[in-house]
Amino acid sequence: MELISTDQTIKCFHCGDDCVNEVIRFDQKQFCCHGCQSVYQILSTNGLTTYYDLESNPGISGTSQDQHKFDYLGNREIALKLLDFSSEHLEKVRFSIPSIHCSSCIWLLENLRLLNQGVLSSRANLAERELSIDYDPSSISLKQVVGLLTSIGYEPAINLEQRKSDKDHAGNRELILKIAVAGFCFGNIMLLSFPEYLGLDLGIDSQLASWFSWIILVLSFPVLFYCAQGYYRSAINGLKQGYLNIDVPIALGIIALAGRSYYEIIFKLGPGYLDSLAGLLFLLLIGQWFQHKTYQNLSFSRDFKSYFPLAVNRLQDGIEQVVLVDDLMPKDVIAVRHQELIPADSILLDQTAAIDYSFVSGESQLVSRGQGELIFAGGKHTGTKAHYQVTKPVSQSYLTQLWNHQAFNDEKYDPRQLKINIISKYFTTVVMLIALVSAGYWLVVDPSQSLFVFTSVLIVACPCALAMATPFTLGHAVREFGKNRLYLKNAQVVDQMSKIGTIVFDKTGTLTKAKSKLIFSGDMSDLQAKLVLALTEHSNHPVSQSINVHLKSLHPDPSPQPSVTDYQEQAGRGISANIDGHRVKVGSSSFIGSDITQDIAGTYVSINEQVLGGFYYQSQFRRGLTGMVKDLAQKFKLTLLSGDKDHQKQLLIDQFPEFNSLHFSKSPMDKLEFVESEQHKGDRVMMLGDGLNDAGALQKSEVGIAVTENPQHFTPASDGILHASALGKLGSFMKLASWSQYIILMGIGLSFLYNVVGISFAVSANLTPLTAAILMPLSSISVVVFTTLAVKLVAVRLKLA
Repeated sequence: MELISTDQTIKCFHCGDDCVNEVIRFDQKQFCCHGCQSVYQILSTNGLTTYYDLESNPGISGTSQDQHKFDYLGNREIALKLLDFSSEHLEKVRFSIPSIHCSSCIWLLENLRLLNQGVLSSRANLAERELSIDYDPSSISLKQVVGLLTSIGYEPAINLEQRKSDKDHAGNRELILKIAVAGFCFGNIMLLSFPEYLGLDLGIDSQLASWFSWIILVLSFPVLFYCAQGYYRSAINGLKQGYLNIDVPIALGIIALAGRSYYEIIFKLGPGYLDSLAGLLFLLLIGQWFQHKTYQNLSFSRDFKSYFPLAVNRLQDGIEQVVLVDDLMPKDVIAVRHQELIPADSILLDQTAAIDYSFVSGESQLVSRGQGELIFAGGKHTGTKAHYQVTKPVSQSYLTQLWNHQAFNDEKYDPRQLKINIISKYFTTVVMLIALVSAGYWLVVDPSQSLFVFTSVLIVACPCALAMATPFTLGHAVREFGKNRLYLKNAQVVDQMSKIGTIVFDKTGTLTKAKSKLIFSGDMSDLQAKLVLALTEHSNHPVSQSINVHLKSLHPDPSPQPSVTDYQEQAGRGISANIDGHRVKVGSSSFIGSDITQDIAGTYVSINEQVLGGFYYQSQFRRGLTGMVKDLAQKFKLTLLSGDKDHQKQLLIDQFPEFNSLHFSKSPMDKLEFVESEQHKGDRVMMLGDGLNDAGALQKSEVGIAVTENPQHFTPASDGILHASALGKLGSFMKLASWSQYIILMGIGLSFLYNVVGISFAVSANLTPLTAAILMPLSSISVVVFTTLAVKLVAVRLKLA
């Protein structure tokens, strides 16, 4: 390391600031202070120097606008909403960090104290992509903590969505606790039961054997009264609603099994069946956990609050003040910087602004707006900082109206429609009839056996194997989908997918890539291109900048620099100037003074009143779509709904002739109403979209799949999140969902065979504890093994495994 003084302006390799007075040279790089040098050394030692490739200038954390991004965290009221604990020398906070992805990330995030001594400790959770930080507020502020994370490439996701509560996972933790309790009791009951029900003579005296029986009885209490309570509750709720779900016969079987066992143990008539009871509940709870296990690091229930910022800059007497978005009122004036979201319906106060509505309307083109025009919430401001006057509170804006629709309050899934619950209605009735008829028969033949036979039928016919066919089949299907980057909200979505008849696609961001390619249509020489390049250099408008970058990639050396005079820019129309004796214009067709007959929306170029052509954004279709569409068209009705204009309609027809219908210029509400209309015709609909403009349709459809190029980034509320690269596998996903239903039916058939064998033992008064101990677990394990192997085999055949 070398420390030298300098009068030259040198940029720090890490932070991008000027090195004032002195420069620290280390590893052939320059740093402004020992702190920056230490951070680089830590990153370099742990192979994380790719951080410096995040932007064109290594280490520079952002523009001057970016440096103000987290100013709102300086507001104590806002900070307290984020903190878990606050005192004079200790504050605790948890952040969602979408970019955590490997052990190196965890190492760096858990060593933040090496980067700033104000950080006391930090703990990363890779599965939840969450970071917990303890820091000393007298040494470092919350804003500085967030700035530190952002500077090393781990910007926290901070938005209006209410922070995840510990209660969100309470149900899952309780289920795991029940599994642990049932497993503990099952193992110990089995251990204590071996000598008795296998008839082994180990010299155990009668008093010790009696003690074993009472210990077994006590061990069964947590299983019966804690682990099984969910089945009792579900059975009672089902009966209250007037239908027999699968938990009704399970609850009957559990009660019969426990009652019979307690009777035998208390009156010393036998060992009972408590080992079978504990074992079956243990397996049932594992199946329940397997079915409910999902991708906890993904959010499937996001709404507009996930997309909106937590705070915004409001102008008060000409001074910017940070306020909560919820506190914005009509007539408030807000300052919005480049790429920031406009959180409420507002009127533009500046001369001009370019708005990106792609995530709200689906329209991929930037929209130019002039002073006094109404700007709807949800658009992203692009270009230099602009000022807007709020016309409506956030809760009443155009965007939030979508979340007031009834579709967001309706329950999607009716558990009564699951095959297992339909079958259970008949299963329970048949079992009760068999039990009553058998008891009646033995009441005549041998009254002492009547009650024994009645309870034996209920015990052996407990539909545990039947109940395991569905969760293990659907659970394994969810796992296979996840391996192929389709992450489903829960296992019920697989069942819904198998019933779909119509598939509706959004276009922009779903069938096409999120980033469009800038194309020039026309004839422009190298000299003319250099003139246009010189003109666009003078404009900050995002479209002008895009054209400028595009032309620079084609003409990297435009020297000598042309002379630009009489530069003019008309808001929302275009730019013009005299360049080396030529009048150059770039803008709308009306601005350049020509009627363009092309259907595409573009930005046109004229030199000396001669129209050369136009720039426009061309959508790039994702790979594998042609084969996917052909595959799906064999079974499903396919429809396209797009917020874009129809300038690409013929291209889509030529590319995908299998689509049954194409619809353009559709608003978010139009999309939702289209899905409703298809459902009123009796169709079950799957919707695939990527933005807030699709949120209503995704929620209303039987299955809503959000397509994204990064599952950790914002996606609207949905039943599943599909990585864009896996969209071409949709046909295989639908086939696996259909096959899962056949596998469930075969698993149910296998469990019925077991019931036939078991009931034959029960009605003949030959059901012994040993027979039950063999048949009941064996049937359940057989169904689990069968469904596991069957799903895997189908996935292999479909090339998903």
